[in-house]
Amino acid sequence: MKQLARATLALSLLSAVILGACTAGPLGIFESLSLETPIDNGTKAFASQTPNFVVRFGSDYYAGVGALWSRPVTGETWSKVSGAPGTLALSAAVADGKLYVLFNDTDGVSPSIQHTADGTNWTSLDTASLVGSPLKIFSDGTNLITYVREVTGTEPYASEGRLYSSDAFLGLDTARPGFDVLDIAATGANAYVAACVWLDGTAFESALSVDGAVSVNETGQPGAPTTLRGVGYDATIGYILAGSDGKLYRRNAANDWNATTTTLKNSSGVAAVLSDIIVVPAYGGGNAVLVGTQSYGAVDAVGYFEVDADSFTTFAAATEYADRGLVSSSTNFQTTLEGKSVMKLYYDGDVVARTAGHLFALTGGDGLWSNSWDGTDWSGWNRE
Repeated sequence: MKQLARATLALSLLSAVILGACTAGPLGIFESLSLETPIDNGTKAFASQTPNFVVRFGSDYYAGVGALWSRPVTGETWSKVSGAPGTLALSAAVADGKLYVLFNDTDGVSPSIQHTADGTNWTSLDTASLVGSPLKIFSDGTNLITYVREVTGTEPYASEGRLYSSDAFLGLDTARPGFDVLDIAATGANAYVAACVWLDGTAFESALSVDGAVSVNETGQPGAPTTLRGVGYDATIGYILAGSDGKLYRRNAANDWNATTTTLKNSSGVAAVLSDIIVVPAYGGGNAVLVGTQSYGAVDAVGYFEVDADSFTTFAAATEYADRGLVSSSTNFQTTLEGKSVMKLYYDGDVVARTAGHLFALTGGDGLWSNSWDGTDWSGWNRE
């Protein structure tokens, strides 16, 4: 039913194009259909890049694409942030009314966490109490969450990782070998779930951090070689986790996990390596669960999957919304993100209130893309 209105409109428009082809100039119908293809007018410095992050702080968006960039929420032009206190912007989070950015200098060995309340004046956090180097920062909706890794030897993967909370760096749980945090989703109320991996002997296993307490090797939890790559939150469904085996997971309680029956596959019929998950308003009503995919080894990416949030009534039955159209037309998707590695997704709108917002797709090697929701419909993907 969500597609009926759009399908009817599409047929009407197509009829109009066909009828007007004789008077539409020398290109006729082809000129009209070409409007479906986005103009490649994105920021030149973003082309062929892999953005590290996008966040909204106040009335501006900030992006880490090599350097730290910003643009007004209501604008289109990106510019490097003047006076940014670092060379490479690796990670960012908005917490406690401040924008935090993890910078690294070009020597690659001197990370620093800086914060600002106005986008102009920056203050450096004292990270001397951290056991290891900060590699990523997140927000639990209220507090800063910092992932730190300590190198413990010279052999490969000889390291231990841990999480810290707030800018006072309160230690969460104990360090684990090879521990890495790939994604965090928060309820916005000082609560979060993090999709993680850790080295269990010689094999990397999935790990889950719930408000800092790490769970491993539980009954029903995906085991090696499957790892959890991303996590999203929906008020009705709860936390949804993306696996490297093309399946979605949910942890209800200790040793109580759900998994989707259907495997999301790429165009070659191989299980897709899933990445980030985000929930956004769907065209026609309800919500859409977007699941990013990434190229990994011999497995090709397919951009992202759309899953109707209504299909999660029975978690195991949730599957791809194959007709597409929940966040863009099929043509728009095919001419923009299809086949690309979508590493991260970011949306700044209110999903419950369905107010206007911007959806960003951060790709592996193909720049930054966005799609705008006006409260009723999506604009379609285009380059930033």
